[in-house]
Amino acid sequence: MGPGKELPALFVLGSGQDDNVGDVVLRREYFDRLRRFGRLHIYLGPASDDFLKSLALQESDVIYGDLRKWHSAAWGALFRGPVWFVDKPGELLVDGRSFRRNVKFLPLILGVRARRGQVLRLGVAMRAENQSYVKILRPLFRLSTCVRWRDTDSRTAFGFGEVGPDWAFGWESAARDVSDVTGGDIAVTYRADREPPSDTIIDSIRALARAGSRRVVVVTQVRRDAERSADLASRLGGELIPWPAERSLAEHENVLREVYRNSAMVISDRLHALIVGMTEGAVPACVTDHRDAKVGRHLDAVGFHRSTIAVGDTSPAALTDNLAQHLLRRKEALTAVRAALDYLDNLTEQFAALAFARWPKGTFP
Repeated sequence: MGPGKELPALFVLGSGQDDNVGDVVLRREYFDRLRRFGRLHIYLGPASDDFLKSLALQESDVIYGDLRKWHSAAWGALFRGPVWFVDKPGELLVDGRSFRRNVKFLPLILGVRARRGQVLRLGVAMRAENQSYVKILRPLFRLSTCVRWRDTDSRTAFGFGEVGPDWAFGWESAARDVSDVTGGDIAVTYRADREPPSDTIIDSIRALARAGSRRVVVVTQVRRDAERSADLASRLGGELIPWPAERSLAEHENVLREVYRNSAMVISDRLHALIVGMTEGAVPACVTDHRDAKVGRHLDAVGFHRSTIAVGDTSPAALTDNLAQHLLRRKEALTAVRAALDYLDNLTEQFAALAFARWPKGTFP
């Protein structure tokens, strides 16, 4: 920022799931990078103290639990100086509720644009496409000065913006040795809100571990998955790393990172388990009984293709062979992570140019 330039007030929508390590990882990275260019005013909703502490918030941050107060404060700041409107990263529900939410913020967004502020939607992706609502959301999203989708399908559906990495890829440990390794555990974690992995998947993981003399370590990335994790550890004959009630989010993130750091592969249907595992040097594999499009399109966005394996009628032996070949992709995975980190670093540098330009070249869709 040049001399005499007033730093903008950044009004950020940042609420997330209190029991989800992935939500913490991407938000903390997002806030840390935005904080370099102005004071953060963050709406976090009725977040727990544990969630707030895990975000490593700063004394300069202004935190709001009430959306109306956040909205009112944004209007007040708009009449005093430059303001950015920063939408929440993560999943976008393409439905009536999302439409009503965006219409509610429309006057504020128009006010921000009129005062030469910025409207940022960074690291966003549709949960599922609904063309009827995409059509009516599209003109509202076109008011953004910078759009970065975190998956390929969302960019195609809306027809503007660019595709960029999820903010969880911003972890600095991405810059590690990319030489192939023959050791390492197999980390496993699955969602509790879906059918459990079939016997074919379980048998294949066990065979892969036996063939490479590897340990299977089952972890819980989201607290509500704890029962599923315990069941998987029993079926796999693996070691269970629980999430005790007394362990904080920040402490559990450190535990998970240590597990992933010691793993050759992370097998999961949770996107951020795979992303965090990648940043710690593990090969990601989304292994499901039926096709999982979400994970694939997010990892396609960083250049790591063929990340998902749908079992279908595959035999355990064929699936084991497939996973064994997947293990050899460590260098490819880490190269993708480094490229993602470079992209986020470059995007962060662009924020300085965005701060005071009315119509930044190449950013208005």
